[in-house]
Amino acid sequence: MTDEQFGATGLDESQCEEYAPHPMTSQAPHQIVTITSRNIRTARLEAGHTQSSLARSMEMDVRAVNRWERGGITPSSRSLARLAVLLDRDPGWFYTDHDRSAAA
Repeated sequence: MTDEQFGATGLDESQCEEYAPHPMTSQAPHQIVTITSRNIRTARLEAGHTQSSLARSMEMDVRAVNRWERGGITPSSRSLARLAVLLDRDPGWFYTDHDRSAAA
């Protein structure tokens, strides 16, 4: 993602942090991590990426993508914005429990 694309997300560097739960959710932090990791993996697979190819596209180490998907860490706001662009998703999609939404 270029700086121009990042700027189009409406985020700035001060909003980037290691753990960034969606402010509109009522989920507990551990649930957010589980939901986010599952959604990152789902979006990656639907886009046809391997963890390695996604990491290369994001110019980062594959271990970070692996840890996101395992729930070891959550992506920073900046990384999440990059994921959203690369995987053609709205950033809020990653924080939505789609299993719960489908059951409702």
